[in-house]
Amino acid sequence: MATYLGNEIKREDLLRRIGNMNQLASIKHYEMEDGRAHGFKTFEVTNGGGLVFTVLESKCLDISNFSFKGINFNFISKPGMVSPELFNPHGQEFPRHFQGGMLYTCGMLNVGPGCNDSGTELSQHGRVGQTPAEKVSVVSEWEGDEYIMKISGEMREGKVFLENMVLKREISTRFGSKSIKIHDVVENQGFEEQPLMMLYHINLGYPLLDGGSRMVFPEVSVVPREEVSRKGLNDLKNFSTPIDQYEEQVFYHTVASDKDGNTMAGLINEKLQLGVAIKYNKVNLPKLLEWKSMMSGDYTLGIEPANCVVDNRIKERERGTLRMVKPFEKVCFDVEISVLEGQIDINNFVNHVKALI
Repeated sequence: MATYLGNEIKREDLLRRIGNMNQLASIKHYEMEDGRAHGFKTFEVTNGGGLVFTVLESKCLDISNFSFKGINFNFISKPGMVSPELFNPHGQEFPRHFQGGMLYTCGMLNVGPGCNDSGTELSQHGRVGQTPAEKVSVVSEWEGDEYIMKISGEMREGKVFLENMVLKREISTRFGSKSIKIHDVVENQGFEEQPLMMLYHINLGYPLLDGGSRMVFPEVSVVPREEVSRKGLNDLKNFSTPIDQYEEQVFYHTVASDKDGNTMAGLINEKLQLGVAIKYNKVNLPKLLEWKSMMSGDYTLGIEPANCVVDNRIKERERGTLRMVKPFEKVCFDVEISVLEGQIDINNFVNHVKALI
């Protein structure tokens, strides 16, 4: 049953009070016109539960802005929205096209620095996050007493004589809900085995991220990416206010899960009595990466479920951890992002995390 303003309400009772569901919950289609975002297509979703978020049709159905009852949760980078037509995959150009946002998808063929793998040029963090969606579908409909809102589509990475990889994605929420779900299915539609690297780059920002915010997750072990990260090992779960010239830190976490592989991680801001919980399954996403940037102007926390680390495809293969997908094999990934509102939500989340350890 749908929940609105804290109360359960049946479909019939709700429809007595309104003429059209767009009064309370809607998916609106926009096309940007300004500057480097010219021609950029997006959907703005308002779900009636306080969530407003933007799905990027022009970029992998990723999620840029994400707010709850008017309070921002995500980080937007200095470049902001840049049309994929302007994307330059070469050299060190990626940071000039990375918008941040609540979700940026890295992969499918490379995660980490660009490299040349046996003659195949691979760009930093891959191309899928810069790929416009095809076969896009928008559905808003009642299923019993639940009003379901979905956006779906597919992104293809194909090259003559090489890969033919398809990512089918569905973003969904419910009327009155405080969460969204990302359901991905990757299929190798070619006739040769292909590597698959996937990382869900979830980028949290001010004011949810602020001095005193803390990260909560069922940690088993941690490996710092490099020496500057090693210096931050003792304080990796705690966050300061912005620091000028701060050097980013990256940590590779191993986390506990339940018997089915379900696990979670999140960020809590006690002052705001708000938080975010990220739930996923570590069977297909065995890594949890933390990107900690307290740098002034680039102030963000990345909580990143992944099936790899951010070293690139060559190094992943050398370690023997590169995921390979057989012809016509499908791999499913599910990530849920939920708002924690108030002390009861926060305490329940913390207790669920503790129960996994």
